[in-house]
Amino acid sequence: MNEAQMQHGTDWIDQDLTGRLLAEKFNGCRAYWDGATLWTRGGKAATLPAAWAAVLPAMPLDCELYDGIDGVHRCATALRFGRFTPSMSLVVFDAPAAAGDYAARLTAAADAIAGCPFALTTPLTVCRDNAHAVALMTAVQARGGEGLMARVPDLSYTPGRTHGLLKVKTVF
Repeated sequence: MNEAQMQHGTDWIDQDLTGRLLAEKFNGCRAYWDGATLWTRGGKAATLPAAWAAVLPAMPLDCELYDGIDGVHRCATALRFGRFTPSMSLVVFDAPAAAGDYAARLTAAADAIAGCPFALTTPLTVCRDNAHAVALMTAVQARGGEGLMARVPDLSYTPGRTHGLLKVKTVF
C-alpha cells in the first residue's frame, strides 16, 4: 500500500459545491488500514498498539491518524516509530471495499469500527451552496482546523487524484 493506491482530492478553486458532502479535513497523518496492517501514505507499515490491532476490522479503511489541531508531528512519530499515545484517534473517512455510494461506505465503516474506542468516522453535511461551505470552513479554521473535504455523493473509490473530492481551505 502506498500513496498511489489511495484516493486523493484536488484543490478547490471556485467549483460549485452545492450537493457535495462536506466533512472536516483533519490535519494529521494519512493512513490506510488494509484489514491487517496500518500503512503510511509513503508505503511503510506502522507498528500499532496491540489494543488497536486487536479490534480494528478486517475491512480496508482509508483514514487519518489524528492527535488534535497541533498533533501532526506526534502522529508522524507514532506512525514512524510506533509511539502512539492515548490521545490519538483514527479518523476514518472511507471504506474502499464496501458497496454503495460514499454515504453507504461511510456507514459500513462506522459499523465496522463500532468496537474501536479510538476510531471515529467523519460527520457529513450536505452543502447548500458555496457560501455555506465557506462558512463551515471558516468555523473549522477559527478553531485551528485545516478546512473541509467536499465529495460528490456518488463518487466511487478510485486510487489517484480526483476532482470529485475537493480540499476546501484557504492555504494549500
